[in-house]
Amino acid sequence: MFPLENIRIRKAILNMHGYETPRESKSVVKLDANENPYGPSPRVYEALIHSLKDLWRYPSREEYEKLEESIACKLGLDGDGCVVLGSGSDELIDLTIKLFIDPGNAILTVNPSFSMYKVYASIAGGHILEYTMTEDYVFDVEAFLSMLDMFRERIRLIALCNPNNPTGGCIEEKDIAKILGYGIPVLIDEAYIEFSRDKTAISMLKDYENLIVLRTFSKAYGLAGLRIGYAIASRWISDNLRKVRSPYSVNLLAVKAAEAAIQDDDHLRRVVEAIILERDKLFGRLSNISGLKPFPSKANFILVDGTKLGFNPEEFKSLLIQRGVSVRVWSKLGMRKGCLFRVSIGRPSDNDLFLNALMDIASGGWGS
Repeated sequence: MFPLENIRIRKAILNMHGYETPRESKSVVKLDANENPYGPSPRVYEALIHSLKDLWRYPSREEYEKLEESIACKLGLDGDGCVVLGSGSDELIDLTIKLFIDPGNAILTVNPSFSMYKVYASIAGGHILEYTMTEDYVFDVEAFLSMLDMFRERIRLIALCNPNNPTGGCIEEKDIAKILGYGIPVLIDEAYIEFSRDKTAISMLKDYENLIVLRTFSKAYGLAGLRIGYAIASRWISDNLRKVRSPYSVNLLAVKAAEAAIQDDDHLRRVVEAIILERDKLFGRLSNISGLKPFPSKANFILVDGTKLGFNPEEFKSLLIQRGVSVRVWSKLGMRKGCLFRVSIGRPSDNDLFLNALMDIASGGWGS
């Protein structure tokens, strides 16, 4: 047996923190992963059952292209080949970073934001530069541009989650245009755009060839378990993204499910409206609980500062789990430290259970 000192793992990997997925608990309502509790269109289940007989084979190039064309048609895109499928937004983030980042290059992003930008940058040997938002998680474009000016020679990619995870805020189109004006590749991650009434950046593709927009079927379409998303970019960038994508990374069932999901506009509209309604109701009720500071959200979750309740994050999470609910918690997000948590929007009964548990904890029932 070889001694461990002969096994060399790259320093960048040893020093990085991997993404921790929530643990499953059958007795707990999961409001910790921004999943869609209503699930996909009934057409998806029909398509999956019909496709089970084909599990022995790989998806064909024609099946990939058919779905890409369906997406382009749905979005009103003229460019042929501008849509690229991926195994969720995560793979597409990885592919984009592989496309632009050499060891030593920098990616400019926002703090706090989706942690996988940092993970994939580290794997590629790149560095993350973070613009930290205000204490109330407001994006100041002039401060962001000042940082961009300062490190312009090192930055090879800008990554922005819009609406932002975990804060729920959006960057205005005019501010995105200012950033795109620098000519540096800009990744706009629109995983939650269906829950926002803000404009998508897709309409800006005709004016900016340095723009890459990411979308996913995991959230509004309810296909998180199948891992499928897509990028929209210029034909030149799209063709190069396909070069670095693993063969057959998007599985056959995911392709068939997404094709069915994208055709059911009525289901998508009903689900999105239900989640937005519950989000707005939940935000109002959270605002009335002493000791909590919820932040306005345009996604399917709400970020809350619960520091004044007097618990550290793990204590708070444990108290909620004892009452049948799981949320995502942090001890630090941007400029804030303490007990911060993000609650996904569930069905009305899920949200009521969460609120009842929260009010019990806030009122001193945590010892029961």
